[in-house]
Amino acid sequence: MKTELTQQNGLLPKRTLTQVAFEMNDEDATALVFTFDNGWSLVLSDDGQNCCEHRFMSSDDDLESLVGSQLVSISLREVTETLDGKWESCHEQAFVVIQTTKASMTLVTHNEHNGYYGGFGLQMKIRTPEGDVMARHCIETRDWN
Repeated sequence: MKTELTQQNGLLPKRTLTQVAFEMNDEDATALVFTFDNGWSLVLSDDGQNCCEHRFMSSDDDLESLVGSQLVSISLREVTETLDGKWESCHEQAFVVIQTTKASMTLVTHNEHNGYYGGFGLQMKIRTPEGDVMARHCIETRDWN
């Protein structure tokens, strides 16, 4: 299942970004959080974790350059897979393009696994200023099993 999130289809809020940052778990980025001028936030995460996987996110773009803009669209553009041996090591990457009224950025979500597990469970969550999740939307689910 694949969805493009836009202001036009009502899946993105028409609010100004005040902060864009990764949520960290130990040394790995596990989610990208967009905080709006009303204190609410939109969280992008890969919730497809299975046994024996290492999932994390990255971006080479300047997240601060998005502050002061509005989200226009979020879309999955490409999924790649690199195999190292038959069942020894796989590295999947999903590239997500985030367009704002000022700039765009590319988020990469990674899944390193032993070749048996794999896929992605990209999710968007809307959180209140208190941290409660008020809505969820699946961006893409892809499973190799």
